[in-house]
Amino acid sequence: MKVKYISISCCGESFEIVTEKLKPYFEIKLDKRLLKRALMGPQYAHWNNIEIGSHAFFEKKPDFYERGLYYCLCYLHK
Repeated sequence: MKVKYISISCCGESFEIVTEKLKPYFEIKLDKRLLKRALMGPQYAHWNNIEIGSHAFFEKKPDFYERGLYYCLCYLHK
């Protein structure tokens, strides 16, 4: 099975599904069921709790902490 990534624009544009990592990138690895719950909204699963509970694994290039990215992640739901 080929790995797929979602490339989300931080400029207010849409997203696209890609098959290779673009640079720079911020990758989150987590169970598909947990991703579904997080995208349903914070009453089902909240990104902050997912991160604190070590249910997600993060990889980023360059390795630079961008606070705004984590703030936006908390509001990534429908």
